[in-house]
Amino acid sequence: MSDYSNKFLFANSTFTFTGSICECLIDVTHPKGIANHTYRMFPKDVTIHYAYKMGQGLISRRNKNATGGHAILPDLLALKFDKPMAVKSFIEKHGYLFPLDKENDNSIDEESLFALINRLKASVSLMNVLIADKIDYRQMFALTMYLLLTQQTSIKYFGGEYHTWKSDIGYYWNNLSSVDIHDPNDERGLLISDYIRPEDELFFLEFDIGNSDGIEDYRSMTFKAIVLYLFKHINHTQPESREAIDFLYHFFKDVGVPESWDYTGELTFLDRDISKSTNFYDGFDTQRKERLTKLARWTLKSEIDFNIKTITPSYDIDSMTPSWHVNTLMAGLYYSLFYMHPNIEQYRYCANPNCGMAFLVMVTSHNKMYCSKRCGNAMQQRKLRRRRMESIKD
Repeated sequence: MSDYSNKFLFANSTFTFTGSICECLIDVTHPKGIANHTYRMFPKDVTIHYAYKMGQGLISRRNKNATGGHAILPDLLALKFDKPMAVKSFIEKHGYLFPLDKENDNSIDEESLFALINRLKASVSLMNVLIADKIDYRQMFALTMYLLLTQQTSIKYFGGEYHTWKSDIGYYWNNLSSVDIHDPNDERGLLISDYIRPEDELFFLEFDIGNSDGIEDYRSMTFKAIVLYLFKHINHTQPESREAIDFLYHFFKDVGVPESWDYTGELTFLDRDISKSTNFYDGFDTQRKERLTKLARWTLKSEIDFNIKTITPSYDIDSMTPSWHVNTLMAGLYYSLFYMHPNIEQYRYCANPNCGMAFLVMVTSHNKMYCSKRCGNAMQQRKLRRRRMESIKD
């Protein structure tokens, strides 16, 4: 097992910890003709050092006393499901997300690995949305729903087991797929008070569930039935979850029924007109925007708090400084988000569509759109060639 330790240094507001370098191999199987990758890690007796530095984020380096280092989160944000060699390169460069057993197999399938990676991506994106000058509420909704409602993933590793955060509403959402849409006890005239409307104002439930006619109609009916069931029956839960249920009920009823959302902030509706037009904002008034913003902030806080809860403090008597025990690189990555100042710095994706890299930048640096001069020059050359082609056509 890797020897993980951490020291917090007040001088430059950073934390450090260690892990082990490893070799990564890729096993490929083809169930049903589709390539499925499993990553197998083999730890070496070589220590890798991690440190958080302002302006760089969490970095990895082979030599404890060396300057510089490689930023980890930008490389992780650039990983894609269909690029297994890039995943292998990341693991061998920065280490694995969890401690490794030297004697037994350490493996993870790509679906489980990206379930973890995509939550980190969604957290970074939601952080950016919340501090943007012009807020994209569609993206905020999609990212919040992704973190709030995605099925929990569990990963066993040497010395422990990791679970992604599971909200109360997420638990109910993922365990109510068999709700009886045509509930004979459904009281259409039931009066319920909620958080969206004033406490002294009661109103009638008014979902038109209707009859199933095709897959999309069935999905719409199922989503509506789940939200309606939550709204009517789930009252003994934490206040934030109840507010989320109330918000979803009114969103589904007044704005539209979503078909899907993902970690990139993409949002589609069963009603294609809502997906493609400004109709999304027709029922999205100021109060609803405030409620969504509050829910998004609580969701992001819960995601980060959950992932840093294993980090424990102690006092290092040798250096006479506070110290912290960071047990996994996964916790260290979320701890780096905890230490970020989102009103000062943020992760931004390179504007070069052929790149996909993320980089840490000052929020006020509105003109810094590329991760490197190379990407900036490449885009300038592309624009120049486009203008030349247009002038030739004219």
